[in-house]
Amino acid sequence: MRSYADFGVGPGGAPTREDFVVTRTALPSSKGHELPSARAPVVEPESPMAIAREIARILRDVPGVAGLSPGRFDVAATYGPGGVVPGVVVRRDGAGELVVAAYIVAALALVTDGPSDAGASPEPDDMPPLLALAERVRERVRMYCSARALPLVGDRVRVVIADLAEAPGARKDERT
Repeated sequence: MRSYADFGVGPGGAPTREDFVVTRTALPSSKGHELPSARAPVVEPESPMAIAREIARILRDVPGVAGLSPGRFDVAATYGPGGVVPGVVVRRDGAGELVVAAYIVAALALVTDGPSDAGASPEPDDMPPLLALAERVRERVRMYCSARALPLVGDRVRVVIADLAEAPGARKDERT
């Protein structure tokens, strides 16, 4: 667990003693002048927020995915500095491995017309279309994580098909 000192502040938010440490540095033009010590930048692993944004971008391109859903009570999201990524939950467990959940909206045509009309390739073993879609989503997330050497907890990705909707750009039947 991190302490306040890891972030350069004391328990009350005040600067720590290290913020005022001065070191002597010999410069060619000025001998013996004191300069403030430079702190080494803290290199954090890729943040859950950045990972969630990239996974959301990848999932929107999966054939058969009409969008992402924030879940039943609008809480399925990754929250962090700079915003919220609805529909993708990324967090780290105690060992630093990623826990990923994707809440997707499946294209209605996937169920009504079959996988080929929704832009998805048919599965060789006649897997039901929604299960095949969930497996494609899992595979895309696994590929992203393995390409960036991000460990997944048990190599699992939770996929929730939260809704069915018309895919963006799909033409609607005209009724008269």
